[in-house]
Amino acid sequence: MKRPAKVVHLTEDMGLGGQERVIAILAEGLDRRKFEVEVWCLARGGRLAESLKRSGLRVRILGLANYHDPVQVLRLCRHLRRAGADIVHAHGSFAGTFGRLSSLFAGKRNVLFHVHTTELGLPLLHLGLQRMLAPFTRAVVCVSRAVLAFVTGVLGFPTDRCRVVYNGVPEATGGPCGSSQRATPAEGLLAVSIGSLVENKGHRVLIEAFRRAAEQRSDLRLWIAGDGPLRGDLERQVRDLRLSDRIRFAGCLSDVHPVLAQAAMAIQPSLHREALGLALIEAAQHGVPAIASRLGGIPEVVGDHRTGLLVPPGDPAALAGAILRLAADPSLRARLGKAARGEYERRFRAERMIAEIEALYAAF
Repeated sequence: MKRPAKVVHLTEDMGLGGQERVIAILAEGLDRRKFEVEVWCLARGGRLAESLKRSGLRVRILGLANYHDPVQVLRLCRHLRRAGADIVHAHGSFAGTFGRLSSLFAGKRNVLFHVHTTELGLPLLHLGLQRMLAPFTRAVVCVSRAVLAFVTGVLGFPTDRCRVVYNGVPEATGGPCGSSQRATPAEGLLAVSIGSLVENKGHRVLIEAFRRAAEQRSDLRLWIAGDGPLRGDLERQVRDLRLSDRIRFAGCLSDVHPVLAQAAMAIQPSLHREALGLALIEAAQHGVPAIASRLGGIPEVVGDHRTGLLVPPGDPAALAGAILRLAADPSLRARLGKAARGEYERRFRAERMIAEIEALYAAF
């Protein structure tokens, strides 16, 4: 009987970001009859690393912090050789560069580079390194067409080696999450924003937009789920605007489903880049209409006036207008939410993502 192919997922860490959650979904979902799966955190672990360990997956934390150091590249090279990896699946810029360099020296040819975001203003040295590694990369997975354009146009990968595979999320425990199953929150009409509290996610704009909308709707409430370096600044902004009774910082949530189950709308006001938006997929899974920036891969998830509303990035007036429009029209929320749930069923289920990745592995 043919042994399962050994797949090693390489990542910088396994915190609670969208990229890390996709890795966890793949690692847990791949067919164990065909693939033996390990997840290697090159720099550090994280909450998802511990969760994967508890589920029985092998997770290694290597403490390798710098691919510019030849010694560390050779250390990872030795790890890959000793592990007998058949397929190296490297995620993100750090692990994608580190892992492909080490795989090259380890003689590993079945190397897949999974690109989860676009990066603006890359230094010439980094671009040169990507172009050098391109011939030694069997396949590049792009999480959206926007990422595909970045990978081919900026990083210089040939189109025939690139494949768009949309992120997918598993059905929440308890079955389908259609809008008819959502509870009505006691505190009013709830808007939810899920994402790291970093500048690009646009939370300052969101809070200003919410202030404008809240002046006209006393029943509006906002939950901001996530954490990051801007939390203190954002909390001060909320206090200065006297919105502390209307805006709640929920922190990092290992399970976003209870929050989305109460939401009337999901908001993602990214400013400069967004590869796809896992939080938008999770909102669609719950039949929650989204308001999001017309940016990057977001329009590939949110169809304007079809499954949600798109607004210009960095425009609090437009964002406030969209919030008020959804707040005022329950039938519009229901129509957009139903269509969003249908898009999740057709395009963003975990089973579809896993099957497409398994097909790529089988082609090696």
